[in-house]
Amino acid sequence: MIVYWSMFIYTIVVSMVVDNMSKRTVLFKEAVSGKKMMFKRVGLFGGLLTFFLVAFFAGHRCDVADSFMYISYYGTTTGTVSDIPALMQSDAKSPLFDAIIIFCKQELHYTYHEWFMLLAFFQGFTIARFISRFSENFSFSSYMFVAEVSFYWMMNGIRQFTAVCIVLLVMEQFFNKKWIPFLIAVYLAYKVHSSAAIWIGFFIQAHWKPFATKTLIAILVVVILFSLYISGDMEGTDYEGYNDQNEYEDDGVNIFQVLIYAVPGAIAFSKRKIILSKKRPYYIDVMINLSIVIFGIDFIGMMSSQGVTIGRLPIYFSLCNNILIPWLIDNAFDTKTKPVIQKLAIGAYFFYYIYYTYIVNNGLSYHSRSLGISLYSY
Repeated sequence: MIVYWSMFIYTIVVSMVVDNMSKRTVLFKEAVSGKKMMFKRVGLFGGLLTFFLVAFFAGHRCDVADSFMYISYYGTTTGTVSDIPALMQSDAKSPLFDAIIIFCKQELHYTYHEWFMLLAFFQGFTIARFISRFSENFSFSSYMFVAEVSFYWMMNGIRQFTAVCIVLLVMEQFFNKKWIPFLIAVYLAYKVHSSAAIWIGFFIQAHWKPFATKTLIAILVVVILFSLYISGDMEGTDYEGYNDQNEYEDDGVNIFQVLIYAVPGAIAFSKRKIILSKKRPYYIDVMINLSIVIFGIDFIGMMSSQGVTIGRLPIYFSLCNNILIPWLIDNAFDTKTKPVIQKLAIGAYFFYYIYYTYIVNNGLSYHSRSLGISLYSY
């Protein structure tokens, strides 16, 4: 666990330093009036520095979670660059992911280790860019990312998380309803992992007025339909065989995960009158709707026998909670209550970090041949 604790502490300390030093301001449209609002934001360099150690250790790992499977996959994937156009038009399971592997092997002559590094730093870049661009409390958002153990996606389930990060690159276009670049990104993400198709079910409803009856009903209906599809017909999809083989060392959705994901939606709904009366960035309304999507999917995953599969879907939206919760704490509570709520949130997320790493996973193991590290769980 010393590797994960070092990532945890480093990310928190560096995020606080760059947050305090930041003087950069960014203009965003206001949700209701459309007028410009000015916010203090951490620059991309500060974001990259914050998430550097996470990407570094993710890129250097070998036998961690399902990494051995990807090492084998990298070694057995064959083809040449000239095969890529035909591959992209085929019905292969993950043609774009395979194309990346072929390019890395044939043109860059990468070993699996260098390929891991490339993916880890691409993912680290997109996380840094997203949080530094949209968070009004960068250090708190960064803390949530490591305390939720979201960084573990960079070591376990990297194909799906690569798809997530492709969409993260165009989230600003998504918030601005620029559908063409967004849908192109979703298509590319789908070519990496078919679960990215979940965005098609929510990209319109997410822009509807939060808390409205039609919005809640539409989100609920799509959540149920998509969950039923995943549960009932996984043949030929990226989820085929997950529950039988349990190849991802994933036990599905637990009650604490559901509670963590329920918090932003619950706060937003209980404080909806205050929120709707506030000047707020245009993307906050979208994130409120997506937080309801996250909770709905996770709740169904907890109740379903297909929890391993359904429980992996919220990652497409859950990073928005890292932006939304700090905003809600800063804007939905009065000056006396806000510090108390923030301390409770910090404590709750720290408890979840301990619970997930020590109780659920018996202390996370980490192995790296290049760094000479071999730490086992207990």
